[in-house]
Amino acid sequence: MYKRKIDDELTEFKTEFEAKNGANLEAAMEKLNNVFQEASQEMYNAANAEGTAGGSEENTENASDEVTDVDFEEVDEKK
Repeated sequence: MYKRKIDDELTEFKTEFEAKNGANLEAAMEKLNNVFQEASQEMYNAANAEGTAGGSEENTENASDEVTDVDFEEVDEKK
């Protein structure tokens, strides 16, 4: 849905950029930013909804990704 809107606004932006039309370029950039923000917000909301629905499962799947502190010894190879 948003891909087409973004493509359309990007095409308009490129057209204005190539024409070096400053006034229309700024308006085209604002439209492109607005559509991109709408799409980003929808993706964020969808990811949030998925995270809430499967939150407990996700936490157990990533349990093996724990970070472990280890000691190390620096070796000077010049010796």
